[in-house]
Amino acid sequence: MRSKALFILLWILLVNCQTSGKTGSSDVALTWISVAGGSFDQGNPSPLKEMSDELPLRKVDLMAFEMLKTEVTVAQYEACVEASWCAEPEARVDSNWGDPAKSDHPLNYVNWTEAVAFCEWVEGRLPTESEWEYAARNQGEDLYPWGTEEADCTRAVMSNEMGDGCGTGTTMPVCSKPSGNSDLGLCDMIGNVWEWTLDWYHDSYVDAPVDGSAWVLPRGETRTMRGGAFSYDAFWNRSTSRDSHGHPSFQVSTLGFRCVRGVTVDADYDAPIVDVGVVGEYNDCDSLDCDFTCQSMECSNADGNTHTDCGCDADYCVPDEAGVQFAGLTPWTCTTAHCDPDEPATCPEGTECKVIPAFVIETFADNGVIMPPTICGAP
Repeated sequence: MRSKALFILLWILLVNCQTSGKTGSSDVALTWISVAGGSFDQGNPSPLKEMSDELPLRKVDLMAFEMLKTEVTVAQYEACVEASWCAEPEARVDSNWGDPAKSDHPLNYVNWTEAVAFCEWVEGRLPTESEWEYAARNQGEDLYPWGTEEADCTRAVMSNEMGDGCGTGTTMPVCSKPSGNSDLGLCDMIGNVWEWTLDWYHDSYVDAPVDGSAWVLPRGETRTMRGGAFSYDAFWNRSTSRDSHGHPSFQVSTLGFRCVRGVTVDADYDAPIVDVGVVGEYNDCDSLDCDFTCQSMECSNADGNTHTDCGCDADYCVPDEAGVQFAGLTPWTCTTAHCDPDEPATCPEGTECKVIPAFVIETFADNGVIMPPTICGAP
């Protein structure tokens, strides 16, 4: 059994939370596009110096699969939340979630685990890098979904001389640029928001798989994102460009996802998702959309469970309720001391002190997380 299921079980033990099955997934409006199997040369045939992670070219063979026509929209994800399968996104000033005018925009501020959960709900998964590029390049026939010309605002929601989002400053409804569609009718493969893939990021294609599967060994620190976004220029809005910032807990306004279904592939779902030190250096950023989400009141669990880097000097750094429930183990919450089961007042109102079973502490320890012997949770 995957560790995701184990962590959900642990959360139930801690806070008596229940989750339901895939109720209602058949009711959400989705359009799947069939992509025939075949071979193509993955990578950039005319790279610049800055494109070394798009090399070397290699021939990849793929089985047939289906891909969602659009990036997953706010309305589609909302249906999953209402079915009690997906986590409700955190409200942010510049997020599409919670904005009635953006129900047909791509969901943003979604981490890798949340994207995986939605795709499971619709009985699919995230695409591998090879599947994503193969589809974006018309089964490898072109450099872009529309042919060979560089991206511009007639074909993609991107940044240009008018500003981000082609002058709107944000995303646009999915399929707003039909002239940028692929031959098969896939929308927004370039621009609008970056899209999660299953693969761990590696800085070149040396030793990458050639059968269309996800690159999971050796294990990396970040998952690869593809496709560019509304605040990026033409350099990044390319079918071969790869973004390495995708730590599994990464949540920004420029990142979303779409799903595929077809052949089963290994995605290293068992990898522990723990905030690493790279998060800390962005804690004090002023921008709403810096490389890593500001975590000034949270901790990264990266330096022995004492966390001065995030504005808290704590005895323990533990996953918050959403982090445990959805196995992402992020965001982390600083706590200066564990609670006392005999003293209810040691916990915030509406919670109670729970003793963490020894096997739970041991399981987290196996994933590099030091848990306190007790924790405040829902009664």
